[in-house]
Amino acid sequence: AGAKNSLGYMYENGLGVLPDLTRAVVLYKEAAQAGDAGAQCTLGYFYHVGEGVPQNSKYASALYRRAADQGDPDALYNLGNMFRNGDGVPQSDINAVEMYRRADLRGHAGAQCNLGFMYEHGRGVSRHY
Repeated sequence: AGAKNSLGYMYENGLGVLPDLTRAVVLYKEAAQAGDAGAQCTLGYFYHVGEGVPQNSKYASALYRRAADQGDPDALYNLGNMFRNGDGVPQSDINAVEMYRRADLRGHAGAQCNLGFMYEHGRGVSRHY
């Protein structure tokens, strides 16, 4: 699965091969099906923004969740954003904070920033500043 994820990245970015987003998506899908968290997160992003696939926030959130369950910090961060904004999932500041905290524990700077915002504004937590 990891090799397919890496090869997908190469096709996505034209590293050593001609760029081919269609081929990259196929490889990411195969890696995601095999349980690769990085591929699940990348594919989730593609579905979230509609890059190379039809835009589908609900499916993106499911892919992010699979990767987040394996501890992928980018997936945790992205899923936190989706919960904060109610994008593809029911809006929940509490769930957003939980995702940001889990990503924070893995050193994700964006999650740390967003967690600070949540504390500053008392969203899903007691207000602290």
